[in-house]
Amino acid sequence: MYKFGRAILILSILVCLGLLTAAWACDPPSGGINSPGDGATVLGTTTIGLAATSETEVLGVDIYVDGQLLASLTPKIPQTENGHYQGTCEYEWDTTGLPDGTHEIYAKVRAKDRKDGVTETITITVSNEKQATEEAEGTTAAEEGDVAEDEAAS
Repeated sequence: MYKFGRAILILSILVCLGLLTAAWACDPPSGGINSPGDGATVLGTTTIGLAATSETEVLGVDIYVDGQLLASLTPKIPQTENGHYQGTCEYEWDTTGLPDGTHEIYAKVRAKDRKDGVTETITITVSNEKQATEEAEGTTAAEEGDVAEDEAAS
């Protein structure tokens, strides 16, 4: 019994000194996707905004689209007065590589204590074909305007 108590004392000292993380004492990190909003329609380049909170240092945030890793970020999440880590980060996402339609986005927050937290999944709609069509029509309209001006000048 004496050896067990001694081991607990040594582990407690190491935890207090920060030399050993008490993984059993920490909740997993949490996070959320701030933008785009759930149900949003996006096109071109859009910003994915994330929030992260952890009892231990945040090592990274991984963003997934349709279950596939899109990006791994290493944001500088500051430590708050209560000793937790809390902050936000952003990723500029070029949606033109995805087919138009609905897609799911979620993120994993990785913490120093080797625990991961997963955000709620949001669903967005990518609509790049509509943008391309509007841009093509805008170019056509401008070209028609140039022709009309040329004919009026003659």
